[in-house]
Amino acid sequence: MKNILLSTTRQWNPGDEFIRMGVSKLLSNFANWNPVIYNRSPAIHHIGEQLQQIVLKRYWTAENSFYLREKGVIDYVIFAGTPEWAGGYRSRKLFKFIIKEKLRCAFLGVGLAGEFAMGDLLKRVLAEHTDLVITRDSRAFKWLGDRESVFQSSCPAILASSRSYDTKDIKKIGCVVQGTSTRNQSIPVDVSDYLFDQYRKLSEHYEVEYIGHYFDDVVEGRRRNIPVRYSAFAEDYEDIFGACDLVIAPRIHACGLSSSMGIPNIAIAHDGRADAVNGFGSLLLQPNTELLNLVTETDWQMRASKIKELKQSAMDFYLDKLGSFCSEIS
Repeated sequence: MKNILLSTTRQWNPGDEFIRMGVSKLLSNFANWNPVIYNRSPAIHHIGEQLQQIVLKRYWTAENSFYLREKGVIDYVIFAGTPEWAGGYRSRKLFKFIIKEKLRCAFLGVGLAGEFAMGDLLKRVLAEHTDLVITRDSRAFKWLGDRESVFQSSCPAILASSRSYDTKDIKKIGCVVQGTSTRNQSIPVDVSDYLFDQYRKLSEHYEVEYIGHYFDDVVEGRRRNIPVRYSAFAEDYEDIFGACDLVIAPRIHACGLSSSMGIPNIAIAHDGRADAVNGFGSLLLQPNTELLNLVTETDWQMRASKIKELKQSAMDFYLDKLGSFCSEIS
């Protein structure tokens, strides 16, 4: 039985967990394995952690994830998406662990939100310990330069669900909301205002379900006197999105999970990560688009069919690339 460490988050951003769900689906084709997580949630690993250990003489929080202290128990490491794979305090700790333990690793579905200077630790991990890198956007692909075993494809979130829905008529629309003041979880106020205005117009013609990924999204909805559907458990979003015929979202991985279930979706761009939704077959729009006519006139059945083809293509691509080394960790 192999112990595979997934760099992800738990109870922080469901998008990270959708990616982890997709990676698990992939590995189920190869390995008899235990999924172990390195939880990068700021509530678990933060910059003041070392000082806290000294003052309180406490060496870990009682939380069911891996703390990079036990030796000889991890067999492989996978960076499962999100921009933080490229650097930052939490990732540097994991890089050091990989080097010290002489582990092999892969980066699956990673992307970049902005410009970074590649640190020496990441350079060493990429050069000496990495079997495969698959980026989900062109920014990360170009940033990695002319390295071997670097490819671009869909984010693994498109593989997260085994469910498959057939889209016919659009009756119910999942309208994803996002707060404006939460660190690393926010959209600009003008984008939020645009979305709520568009959602209101859609609600006059379609059944609308307002959906939040983070509890602050619920707070934002309450402030606007709008009920927001939410769960603290990422797996519940298969049921939440599954009740909709179309999803509109400013969150990339709301589109990813929707596409994984064959549900067509619209992504509203608000930062540099938006082109990752091209790997989901999403319709990518700027936050100045009138949505009502577009929703009414688009052939969503055709788009849903193309999304299913894209999902199968992504699965085939990942299985092919992973197959070259997964037999060694099975």
